[in-house]
Amino acid sequence: MKKTNTHFTLIELLVVIAIIAILAAMLMPALQQARERGKTTTCVNQLKQIGQAMFSYQAEYDDFYPWSSYTAHKWAWIFYQKYLPSRKAWKCPSASVFTNNYIDGSEDVLNCAESNLQSRFTSYMPYGYNYVGFASTRAWGATLNADVVFGVKVSQVRKPSIKILLGDSARNNADGTPKLDTQCGCNLWFQPTSTSWSALHDRHGGESANIGWADGHVTNEHDSRFKYIRIDGSEDTAVKRHWMACTVK
Repeated sequence: MKKTNTHFTLIELLVVIAIIAILAAMLMPALQQARERGKTTTCVNQLKQIGQAMFSYQAEYDDFYPWSSYTAHKWAWIFYQKYLPSRKAWKCPSASVFTNNYIDGSEDVLNCAESNLQSRFTSYMPYGYNYVGFASTRAWGATLNADVVFGVKVSQVRKPSIKILLGDSARNNADGTPKLDTQCGCNLWFQPTSTSWSALHDRHGGESANIGWADGHVTNEHDSRFKYIRIDGSEDTAVKRHWMACTVK
């Protein structure tokens, strides 16, 4: 029998290429979603590790929550030195959205020089601690100076499963949007319109943030930036319920 050779025609080749391109376009969103879910899960696990470090601190310091303040942010640096000495555990996988803090390696907790590490843990941390609700006179729902240290003990926290302790954070613009081109500190505040503070930051998929609660569990919350407060920042019942550790409501 005569042997024949078959070849793709140009039209057939173009059809195959077009089919591959269509399949790739269909799969790309799913791959991106899977990648983002992986980042979100990694971030959840890191916040759980920080929560465990919090428990270790409490065991060592008579069940008190760590001290911190608006002008002196020490808790993350202490935790890194004593309980969680892994740089990677302190950088949210989605922190690349910060145009100033993490694009430049010198500002990155993963890559900065050892001599700069303490300042990065106090000024360039993508995770915030609700120190106002756990280490100030506001913990009881008062409106006194939030910079006054007033330690809270674990036994004083009411309904810890609904008290926000830690979370993805970013500094604020005056209009309530996250300010991504400046240092974000390492403390968490309930007013996303306050330009002096960092608030919850919905950076996972552009729509959700991870929150560590006082009882140790971590959840991913959609639209968290305004979910637990009133937009005008008033200290109403909802604010006290989730942000003030010792309030009953």
